[in-house]
Amino acid sequence: MTFSRRNFLKLTGLAGAGTLLGLKPAGDSLRILSADRSLSAATLSAFTDLTGASVAVAPPSFPGDAADCDLAIIPSHALTALIQRGEIRELSPISIPFPFEQRAYDPFNIFSLPAARGVVGINSRNAPPPVSWAEFFERARTEPAHLPPHQTFRAALKSLGHSINTRASVARAQARALVSELESVPLARARIALGESRPGWEFTLPAEGAELWEDCFCVPVSAPHPELARAFIQFALSAQPLAPLPPLPLEPLSPFAPRA
Repeated sequence: MTFSRRNFLKLTGLAGAGTLLGLKPAGDSLRILSADRSLSAATLSAFTDLTGASVAVAPPSFPGDAADCDLAIIPSHALTALIQRGEIRELSPISIPFPFEQRAYDPFNIFSLPAARGVVGINSRNAPPPVSWAEFFERARTEPAHLPPHQTFRAALKSLGHSINTRASVARAQARALVSELESVPLARARIALGESRPGWEFTLPAEGAELWEDCFCVPVSAPHPELARAFIQFALSAQPLAPLPPLPLEPLSPFAPRA
């Protein structure tokens, strides 16, 4: 996640107004499970300056790790299973500084709040950007391409005119066949890459639409410091506004979609 000078100054202001957020000094340590895309270093540092709480961040490994942390920031399609297994506690009311719609994967918005979101598109450098998924996969046959497996499979479904959540076995077999013909190279060697927007690359969204990802704040039932976790959520909601979404067809991954 990139962090602009404007956001840094905003965080400085938030830190100076900690009492308005209801945050109290704390000497505890907050353990967070989160992917890099969901949290900025500036947010973590500002929260520590404000509360005195040290913060340790580890990458999530769904399922299985949620019980060992104070706060988990996980993809929306993974959240449903944790709720069904009774591993996530209900959140007490938290003031939300943006319009908030009902989300199908969290009944009544009881167990989670959105932490970060974005879209899966095409990154290119030193080459004209592909304008469609079909063109991307055609060029990936001859140009060095970085192809993360799961995102690439769902993009292949889109290129063939299908939903990323389709249960049609023929469509999924076609996508697997398409992906199997391609070679993925390390990002450092790639001229085109599939995934989220990357610094230093030109990012485009294909006309067929794109996959929407959303990561969610949630507090495990066994969290040692649930109140500190809630304080961090309240702070981060103001420190890290959700990114605006592009006016294109976007499709979130369903928790009930079959695996590739």
